[in-house]
Amino acid sequence: RSRGLGDVYKRQVGNISNFTGFMYSNSVFNQDISNWDTSSATNMYYMFGGCSSLNADLNTKDTGSRLAWDVSNVTSFHGMLSGTTSMTYDIDKWQITTDASKSVSMNNMFTGNINWMTLEPKTVTVGSGAYQKTYLAWDTQRVTSLSETFHANSAFNKDIGKWDTSS
Repeated sequence: RSRGLGDVYKRQVGNISNFTGFMYSNSVFNQDISNWDTSSATNMYYMFGGCSSLNADLNTKDTGSRLAWDVSNVTSFHGMLSGTTSMTYDIDKWQITTDASKSVSMNNMFTGNINWMTLEPKTVTVGSGAYQKTYLAWDTQRVTSLSETFHANSAFNKDIGKWDTSS
């Protein structure tokens, strides 16, 4: 159990917009949260920062009734996954907002020796029926802040050459 929160994977989080520090520095947290509804989330500031035991599937996927881990409304990924050194799942289907009225921060997002993710922009289709979406994953055109995104991360060796950093 994590900080008295019980079985976090059972929590209904669909109405939560601010996950600031949710499991910050909880080095033992590792529950299955793969089906969370994060479609209302706008702030994931240090959500899992320092969760060195976390190995959860946070990729966008169809649950049969909605998309899980839809991060398309998030504007702050600041420190969200820093120090998640046990992760083995990918987040290659994340849709970063393209809303022209929003700017996105990814400061310190991948700080620490982590190299488990694919961050190359590519067209993906997730879901089915009414929940099907086709979009460009890792479209970084609205990202305005990348300060120390890969700070202290000598392990990172992925291609981000197609990131649009013109904002």
